[in-house]
Order: sequence, then C-alpha cells, then structure tokens
Amino acid sequence: TIFLFLRSWRSTLIGAVAIPTSIITTFLMIKTMNFSLNTMSLIALSLSIGLLIDDAVVVIENIIRHMHAGKSPLQAAREATAEIGLAVMATTFTVVAVFMPVALMTGLAGQFLKQFGLTVVFSLLISLLVAFTLVPLLSSRYLDINEEHRGIIAWILNNFERGFEWFKGLYARLLDVSLLHRWRTLGIAALLFVLSLAIVPYMGTSFVPDSDFGELSVVLDLDAGLTLDAAAQAATQADEIIKQHPEVIKTYVTASPNEAQIFVQLSDKSQRKDSIEDIAAQLREELRNQPGYKASMLLYNIIAEQYAWEYCIQGEDLNVLADYAEKVQRLLEESPGAVDISNSYKPGTPEMQLLINGERASDLGISAGYVGDTIYTLLTGKIASQYKDKDERIDVRLQLAENQRQDLRDLGRISLPTTAGNVALSEVTTPVFSTSPGVIERSDRSREITLSGNLRGVSLGTFNKEFEERLAQELDLPAGYRIYAGGDAEEMEDTFDSLGMSLVLGILFIFLILAAQFESYIDPFAIMFSLPLAVVGAILGLFLMGSDLSLVSMIGIIMLMGLVTKNAILLIDFIKQARARGIERNEAVRQAAATRLRPIMMTSLAMILGMMPVAMSLGAGTEWRAPMAHAMIGGLITSTLLTLVVVPVIYTLLDDLIQWRRGRRAEKQVEAQI
Repeated sequence: TIFLFLRSWRSTLIGAVAIPTSIITTFLMIKTMNFSLNTMSLIALSLSIGLLIDDAVVVIENIIRHMHAGKSPLQAAREATAEIGLAVMATTFTVVAVFMPVALMTGLAGQFLKQFGLTVVFSLLISLLVAFTLVPLLSSRYLDINEEHRGIIAWILNNFERGFEWFKGLYARLLDVSLLHRWRTLGIAALLFVLSLAIVPYMGTSFVPDSDFGELSVVLDLDAGLTLDAAAQAATQADEIIKQHPEVIKTYVTASPNEAQIFVQLSDKSQRKDSIEDIAAQLREELRNQPGYKASMLLYNIIAEQYAWEYCIQGEDLNVLADYAEKVQRLLEESPGAVDISNSYKPGTPEMQLLINGERASDLGISAGYVGDTIYTLLTGKIASQYKDKDERIDVRLQLAENQRQDLRDLGRISLPTTAGNVALSEVTTPVFSTSPGVIERSDRSREITLSGNLRGVSLGTFNKEFEERLAQELDLPAGYRIYAGGDAEEMEDTFDSLGMSLVLGILFIFLILAAQFESYIDPFAIMFSLPLAVVGAILGLFLMGSDLSLVSMIGIIMLMGLVTKNAILLIDFIKQARARGIERNEAVRQAAATRLRPIMMTSLAMILGMMPVAMSLGAGTEWRAPMAHAMIGGLITSTLLTLVVVPVIYTLLDDLIQWRRGRRAEKQVEAQI
C-alpha cells in the first residue's frame, strides 16, 4: 500500500525501517518495566504495526512533496519535518492520551489491559522519535524522486495513480458541494450517527468473546452418597462416551466423591468440521440422561475457564435459601439459551449421627466426653504410637478394622469399659440418620447459594436483561435476602463502567492537547467531531460481523478515538498554515484537502490492512481478538471518508462563529467610544 502511494522503493523501505526499530526498542522498554511477552503485549504490538509506520510515512510524503517543489533532499528533509512537526506530535499524543487511562485502570480489566496499554504507548512514542530523527536522516541521503519503474510494476503504479487522480477529482467536487450546503452535510452526518446508535439495542453484549482453543472440560455433578470407587466408575463411563468422537485427541479424568472433571483436547479447528460450541452441544446431549451424574461443559476464554453466567442468592437461613434457589433454577431451566445449569447447594451426603444420652452415661459411671472420644478413636482412628524402621518413623493408628465399621449393629455391640463392667455402646447412644450439605458458601458475612451455567445462541447481556425482568415479576424475596448477577455479568458491568470513564478521560486529554497545539478552544471542536463519525463505522463493523459489545471491542473503540483524530489534525493544521500565508478560507480548505488526501488515504489503508489478519482470526484461539479489529476497521473506513468532508465543513462553520463574535465585540467597542 505504501509503495503504491509513494511510487518509490527507497521511500517505502525508509518508512518500513520504523517498524523493526520501534518494535525492538519496545521490547527493551517491556524488559525495563518487568513485563512479560504475553498475549496482551503481543496483540498490542500486532495492532500497532499500522500505527508505527504512520508518522514515518507522513514525514516521508511531505519530504517528497517539498522535493517535487525543487528543493534538495537535505533542505526538503529539514523544512518538511519542521512544517508538520507539531501536527505529527499532536497526532501521536492523542493516541497516547486515550491509552494512558486504560493502562491505569484497576480491577480485573486493569490487570488485563495494563501491559496492553503501556505497550502501545511505548511503541508509539518510539515511532515518533524515529519519524523525527532516523527518517529525515535517511531521506536526506537516499531519497530519489526520479526513481524509474518498468514492466508490470510500472503498469500497476500508473493505473493506480490514474485511479487515485480520478478519486481526487471526485473528492474535490464533493467537497465543493459540501461547502455550498454546509448545514445539509452536517445534518446527513448527524443522521448517520443517530442511525448507528439505533443499532446498538440489537447488538449483543458480553464480557470476553469466546474462542476455539480446542480444549474444554466436562464437569460431572455426581449423585450424593457415591463412594470414590463409584465416582471413578461414573467418570470412566462418561470418558468412554466422549472418546467416541473422532475430534477428541486425548482426555484426562479427575474424580472425587462429589464431582468429577474430564479435560478434553480436540484436534485443531482447521482439521474438524464442527466448532467447539457444536461439539460441546453434542456431548451435552449424549451425557444428558446417563445415571449417576449431571454433566455440564466448561469452555475456555482468554481470561479463565468458567461458566458464562452466575446468579447468587444471599441470606441467613440455609433452608430458605435452598427453597428460593430451587425456584430460580426452575425459571432458568425455562429461559431460552440457558444450558448446563448448576446449583452449588447439594442436598447433602447421607450420614448417621450418634446422639449420646448424657444421663444414662452418668448413671453408668462414664462421661459423655469419654463416649465421644472412644467413638472417634474407633471409627476415625488415633495415633497411639510410632514404629521406627531404620530412618523412617511410621505411625501406629488405633482403629476398628474396616469390616467392623460398616454395620450399625456391629457399632452398637462395641463395649465401653466402666468401673462397674463393660457397657454396650447402644445403651448410651441413639442413632439418627440425616443429610447435611457438603459445602456452605459465605460471602459478605452471609450464606450464599450460587446458580451458574452457560449460554447457547444468546449473548450474556441479552440473557441477563430478560432474566432479571422475569425475576422482578415472579420472585419475591423476604427481607434480608437478595439475588444478584455475579461472574462474567458482574465483571462486565464493572469493566464497562471503567472503560466508559477511561473513554471520557481520553477524550478530555485529546481536547487539551489540541487546544495547546492550536492555541484555541474553538478549533479543536472541528477535530473532535471526527470522533462520532468513527463510532458510526465501529458499530456497523461490529454489527455486520456479528460481534458483541465486549471488553475487547470497547478497547478497539477507545483506540479508534485516538486514531481518527490524526487525519483531522493534519487537515486542520494545513488549513491554518495556508490561511496564515494569506490564502482565502475556502481556497485554503481546498488546497489543504488536496494536499493531505494522499497521506490520509495512505496511512488509513495501511492501518486497515495491518489489522486484517487480526480481524480474520486465522489461528487457533484467536477469535476473541477479532471484535477489536472489526470495530477499528469499520471506524477507520467511515471516519476517513466522512472526515475528509465533514471536518472542513465544521471548521468553516466554527470560523464563521469566531468572525461573528469578533464583529460583535468590535461593534460594542465602537458604541462604547461613541
């Protein structure tokens, strides 16, 4: 792309030097900050590829333009760099401005994004330094505007140039029409923005997009009262069913009396026809009615292996909680899209309690503590001594043989020695059979029961909204009890709040940087109007590609806020420079638009093409990154096309406002003198 626009191998290679130079230096910064080369830092570098060459390309294009005006390479490098120096610095600092709040976020999202944000900031600052030092140096020595091309390369370049000149003429005519009908142009842009916002309610929301890593876990919720051998047998039977799928490479089974888990590794997604969600659905159906357990699926995302949603019920009375948890579970089972529903409260494992008759024991001359200690020793065991075998000490445990601990009648015949003779255990104890919960959860000093599960065919945000509306209608909790969404839903809400605040701070920082550069509080508004134009494309990109609004797509939108101002800054800066030379306003707009069209299109296409591999999610487990690229590509397309027209229109309207205010101030001064 850069070569097609610059028509020079030398200029393209000089610009390309910025990429390895910036990346290698960024690695040194990562090492200095004690960061690791992980998924987030590497994805930050991959998304920054288009940005790293951006500043260098803008500088090179301006140097070439000065050389075409008859200047020597050295003079052109010096004057061209100085001409756009402040504008290029401002464009880079605006991107840095939106990422600094992201890098300083707290909570889970902050831990997730800190290295991402700082890696982008490091790489951009280094690329800016390269654009101001290495690029002018190399350009002054090696740049040649008379480079000749032959054959197929010359044919491609000439046809591309003719196409670009045609587009340039079309753009010039469109700009003239827009300047004649400024309010209509602004109205059309506003309408597009409103229509894009109207799409948002039809989009799904989620915390982190699912990805096909080729791995899943099958969780078996075993029936109460199973022995470890029975649990292992049930897990083995489920494992045999899972292994019948040809996509399964290997499995790993762990089992306990309450729960078993089977780790399943699948073949690469390029080697199977079914997605991991489809395979999970097949396994869910095959294991649905198997005796001894209830099966559910756990899929992996970039953060953790966990269920898609959770609802937590809090209160003091465990029996009341269990009743309401059962009601909520029935509602969940009736909700479309909810699968793998699990209840953390278990009816309990059957147990026998021996209640000691204190009065009877006292009459027989023994204490209740003596009875309890004897029962504990015989059933659980107690270390009575140690046996030394060479250098090893082996505990000697006093305990009934296992075959004497299985029958209640055997326990009842155990003799307790007293001063008056032996007494049978059954004479001082009464057996009581009951069940008790295996686990009692507590949170915020209250007892809690958690209902969790996965989703199929519905987004997390849509599911939560519909289910909470139904809860409000059909569930009336007593005082002191509450239900709330936990898990991904809670993290999503907190993250969206944090990202929203980061976005607001980023936009504020952008305004302050622009106000400092242009020494005006009015001119930055012309540039800031490019932000909603980017939102139009971001929303359309996500909607058309079927991506949810999530942590990842929100990062793409925040990154977009810094990117889209780059083109507007260069455009407004050239307009102001032209007017400073005495050129009439509308003519200055036309000249600046014609001059900056090539670098704007060049850098925007470079960034779009640089993000295409991320958007296509070609590798295993890369699907979670795609929404970030979908938002950025869509936003860059619409913002680039609309910025070229709308920003000049807004600039002229704001300039009219400034001139009107100056006229009013002058009239008042004249009236005061009279």
